[in-house]
This record gives sequence, structure tokens and C-alpha cells, in this order.
Amino acid sequence: MFRVDPRLIVRDLAEASKLDPLDARRRLTSVWERVRGAAGLTGLRKVGLFSTHYLSARVPRLAEWRELERVGKEAAARRTVLDRLSALGFEYEQRGEGIYVLRAENRPAAAVLSYPASRDLDRASAGGELPVATLLREMEAAGVDWGVLVSGELWRIYSAQHPARMTSFVELDLARLNEPGYFAALFSATALRRGGLAERIGEGSRDFAVGLGDRLRDRTYERVVPSIARSVADELDRLGERPEAREQLDAVYQATLVLLYRLLFVLYAESREYLPVNASAGYRDHSLRQRIDSLRRSSRAASSPPKPQTSGAISPRPSQRSRAGRRVGRAPIQRRTVRGRPTHSGRQRASACPAAQRAPWPGALSPRGRCRECGERADRILRPRHPSPR
Repeated sequence: MFRVDPRLIVRDLAEASKLDPLDARRRLTSVWERVRGAAGLTGLRKVGLFSTHYLSARVPRLAEWRELERVGKEAAARRTVLDRLSALGFEYEQRGEGIYVLRAENRPAAAVLSYPASRDLDRASAGGELPVATLLREMEAAGVDWGVLVSGELWRIYSAQHPARMTSFVELDLARLNEPGYFAALFSATALRRGGLAERIGEGSRDFAVGLGDRLRDRTYERVVPSIARSVADELDRLGERPEAREQLDAVYQATLVLLYRLLFVLYAESREYLPVNASAGYRDHSLRQRIDSLRRSSRAASSPPKPQTSGAISPRPSQRSRAGRRVGRAPIQRRTVRGRPTHSGRQRASACPAAQRAPWPGALSPRGRCRECGERADRILRPRHPSPR
């Protein structure tokens, strides 16, 4: 389970307490996504645009990553939007209040729509228009492919070429971002110019998604579908309805596809948190993802060789014991002590049984063979060796 550092959300919790319940829930959901980050990148929130794997695994390995870190750190340290745009390498032209067109290499590169820090970028204005709709209109008027929404420390980038351009974006929370290189990799003049880094990231994300889809399809039809079909056929055979005719085999195949797509649907809903995986501990403990992980752990434990027993470990309890409690048919056990006194075997006790210190030993037992102090059976008490009375 992912745990959040409370210091990252103190301000957001204080602001959410002033909102009505619906707005507070929507705001805290987005805060949670920003703090958790995409692929563990705190402060980076991705919705549709670019590949999470490409952003987290490929981008930091770019040859220019060190320079991107330097530029991003310097730009994030600035206080105003215009100062940050200048540090990112842009020239800008103001088109209206909070509306700018950015230029890179003397060409329009992106449109920027800047709001005050308290503005909710997912809430419509008084006129009923969402900020992203206004931004897309400015992008079309400027003839650019990239658009940037800014609200205080929140910076979002949109692409006019994306099929779901109104709902797909990458958002950085500069107050929480732990990798400043992403600020320059996504929002600098190097990134947003024609043929720049943002375009390369988009192409790499698409290629990765296509390759991943091909591998997933091949693995699904070569491994998963035959395994499910055999399980369905074995269950029918157990019920005395072994499928043999062509119509029966077709029905098994259709049932296999129905089960497969239902599993994929639930896994997708859990990965996108359309189901309360993180909001409900009860659901999380019984989620499909949790069950799959449990099966994988059990499979690995069954396939791994058993660990050798150390010399100081306590051996299993014997099956045969003498009436006096002496162990029969095995090597002596290494005694564990607490403050110099032996403890009960097989258990960790804060203090030893006082009866175990008395001599002779039979005087500490009841007629039924139990310790008079703690009630344990004699064969459960690890007693010290006492010299025979003279």
C-alpha cells in the first residue's frame, strides 16, 4: 500500500476543509494522484498523454538529461510565470490577460493560459467554459500543437494532435516534484519547438505502446486463452459434460473469451482506480490484483528451495516424550534464556516460568502433569538440568 508523507498535503487539507464535500473530494483525489505520482515520480501526474514507462525509464537516460535537470531546477526556482518561461528559453507575446504565445527559434511553439494559484483547472468558469477549452481555442488561433495551463505551482501540457486532447495531459506540481529535469523535458523551448523533445517523447510512447500491445496479444492467445480453455473443459469433464462436439468446443471458446474480458475489465478498472482499490481497505484486500499477487507469491514460494535450518534454531516438538518430560529420540535442544533463566520451548516469553527454577522437578507439577505456576503441560516447559539431591 502506498503511504503519503503528511508534509506534502498539509496545505491541501487545510484548503479542502473550506470547500463543500463534492469539491473537497474531487480536489483531494487529484492531490492524491499528484503526491503518489506516475510510476513513483512524486509531483508528476499523467492522464493519457505519453507513456508512464517511457517517462520514468527512458527519459532519464537521455543524453541531455543532466542539462535538463539544470535548466528545470533553475526555472522552478523562479517565482513568476514569466520568469519561469524566460528561464525555460522562450520568448513570449501577450495576447490577453494571462494568455501568452511562446516562441522558440523565431517560430510559435505553444500557447499558455495562466490562472491565479487558487484556480481549479478542472472547473468551468462562470461562463460555463472549461480552462482546457479556452486553451485549445488559443492553440488553434496561434497555429501551435502544444498548450500549457498554469495555476500557481501546477503546470499542465496538452497536445492538439492527441485523439483525446481535452482529457489527456501531463501535470507537474513544482512544489512536490522531486525530479526537476521533467520540468525542462516537457515545458522548455527545447521540448516544445518543432521536432523537439516533447514530440520525441510522444513518438517513443506510441512505439512502446504498439510493441507492448503486440506482446500482450501474443502472450494472451498463446498462453492465457489455452490455459483458461483447458480449465473450463476440465470443469465440464468433472461435471460429466465433457465437450467433444464442434458446437460444444465453440461454447468453451466463447466462455473462455467472456471470462478473459471480464478479468481484463476488472484489472483495468482497478489500475485506473475506477474501483476503490486505495479508498477501501476491504476492497483492496479482496481485489483481483491482490489475489493475483497472492497466487504469484505462493507459486514462487513453492518453486523456491527450502532454506537450510540454522544450528541455533529450535527443532520441532517431538512426537514422543517420557513421563518426566525428557525428550526422547532427538538431539539436545539449544536452550534460549531470558535474563539467565530458561524460557518455555517454542515460544518467546517476557519472563520464564518460576516453577522451571525449582528442584526437584516433579515438585513443580500438578498430579495431571501441569506446571503449578503457569498451567502449562510439563512437556512444554524447557527445564534446566538439576543435580540429583544428595
